[in-house]
Amino acid sequence: MTYDPKLAAALSGATLRQLAHWRKPSASRGAVLVPEISATRPVLYSFRDVVALRTCVKLRNDASLQKIRRALDTLRDDLKERDHLSSHRPDPGRRLRVVDPVLDPPKFWPDTM
Repeated sequence: MTYDPKLAAALSGATLRQLAHWRKPSASRGAVLVPEISATRPVLYSFRDVVALRTCVKLRNDASLQKIRRALDTLRDDLKERDHLSSHRPDPGRRLRVVDPVLDPPKFWPDTM
């Protein structure tokens, strides 16, 4: 199933303006979330995108967008993590937990949030 920006915004709790802003990379950081289905007109989000957007909205309540972008860039670049953003769960506090089902205990990546 695909979701247009208006429906994705309603389901995620983000505004249409936030969705547009999060699709664009900043001068020094990557985009927060590029839609899986279509990032160009017509923009379409997947269910996994909506789950990831809900997480972004929740993170945004506690952290600046710059910190969120920095954390995502670390995931993508330093840790070579290429899974969809919806496969990661934020850990309360100052760290994001990256859960790897093969490792026990889970890997932690400190102080990016």
